Amino acid sequence: MGRPVQGHDVSCAVMGPNGPELAGEWQEVDININNDAETYQETNSRMPIYLDGDITIDGTLKRGWMDMNIVATTVGTGNLQPGQYIPPSPRFVITCTINAPDKGLNGTYQLTGVIMDKTALAIKSGKSVVDSNISFKAEGLIEAQ
Repeated sequence: MGRPVQGHDVSCAVMGPNGPELAGEWQEVDININNDAETYQETNSRMPIYLDGDITIDGTLKRGWMDMNIVATTVGTGNLQPGQYIPPSPRFVITCTINAPDKGLNGTYQLTGVIMDKTALAIKSGKSVVDSNISFKAEGLIEAQ
């Protein structure tokens, strides 16, 4: 068994309609692929069979660099007030690159049609790093070797 991939072998970048967005690289990304399988009960059977359901993709970007325009970048406007026009949410492409040729692993995962559905900022006093996690939903995933 080879050595495991470590954090320094992986990078994750966010591209928006105008090039790189949410400046810098994210140190962690969780990607969830959900197959909402449905059960089907045949007549006179107590054991269901599973039918393919909708496949959805979601996840979270964690511990990344951000700029002061984080709300405008992820929502489409930096002012959220009642009665104000809020434009459609911008779409992004998230690319995660694994570069560990010595471990036999090279490739990318590219998430397409990404919408940021939750932006979380934890601003704390003291020497702690400001936490910024952004959850997302994606319309597609491309796996490339």
